[in-house]
Amino acid sequence: MDLGAASTRIYVKRKGIVLDEPSVVMCDDRTGKIVGYGAEAVADSGGRTHWPVSGGLPADAELARRMIRYFLRKVHWHPYARPRLVMALPGDSTPMDREALQDIAYEADARTVHLVPHALAAALGAGLSPPTAPGTW
Repeated sequence: MDLGAASTRIYVKRKGIVLDEPSVVMCDDRTGKIVGYGAEAVADSGGRTHWPVSGGLPADAELARRMIRYFLRKVHWHPYARPRLVMALPGDSTPMDREALQDIAYEADARTVHLVPHALAAALGAGLSPPTAPGTW
């Protein structure tokens, strides 16, 4: 999963990229309830848009968690699915940022979460093999 400020992409092994939608949440102006996520939130004009991700890291933890859960359920349609996640992380992130992202992913019903730098995620996505020496990523 690449949680970006503009869009979120989810890659599934042997299927490729199965989700590429804007990282946006639409809330109702009057009630504050969430009325849409991703592409449907962009298409709808009946509320206020929130961008819960900034610079590849969650800016609004609650909205980011709910958006990640929605996207995971959209990809893995079974209600009890708890996927294993590999999430791309900005190279300049702090240990506190890493911990927050991991917590949000677990709260969004991920079974396991592995955080990798964006550069490594891009290399893996391009088909390069990962480095084998310990501590190289």
